[in-house]
Amino acid sequence: MTQMQSVFTTIFWNQVDVYDEAVSNTTVIGYWTDVDLLFRLFTQYVYFDSSRGGAVLEAWQPWGFYMGKRFHLWRCAGAGVEYFVEEDWWARPRFNWDASTKFNIKKSTGEIVATSQHKISNVWSFGQAAWEGTIESPSGDLIAGMKQDPPWSSGFMSLWTWRKWYTKNLMPDLLPNEVVSFLAAVYDIDNKREMQKNT
Repeated sequence: MTQMQSVFTTIFWNQVDVYDEAVSNTTVIGYWTDVDLLFRLFTQYVYFDSSRGGAVLEAWQPWGFYMGKRFHLWRCAGAGVEYFVEEDWWARPRFNWDASTKFNIKKSTGEIVATSQHKISNVWSFGQAAWEGTIESPSGDLIAGMKQDPPWSSGFMSLWTWRKWYTKNLMPDLLPNEVVSFLAAVYDIDNKREMQKNT
């Protein structure tokens, strides 16, 4: 089980810390951060691994005209599989009460290796609505799960802190842990970016 919590925010970058719950829920094992390039024409995300002392995975939003969000992920050393995460915009329900979003996760060959479904759970509850998600193989097997703490999980102070995400990858050989954590971290980072635009 991996925990993630958004911590730092500036006008230049945001940071989401990553913890390994099996070891400690207070010691950071890495973090995701973002940076805007060329006056926000390009957005890049980087995962830094504390044990390796450097960046291990990068992602960026390709520039262009398309429906929904897209991300390109690759390892910094250039080794391993590259992934393309593309929102299936046409899969959005007409009345999208729970903000449901579907992403297709592809290899560089174009093969879909997984689909990720995100939505707000308990959307009609009072103070218990929170993001959750699943990642499944094309055959429907569960690869990973993601869940965010509800608003009042840490008491009154939860109103002024970013809530933790919990991710569990059941098939790391099929989809790396860093890719799973990115699908949760990017939500908080993008939400912060939207807040910065509106202030």
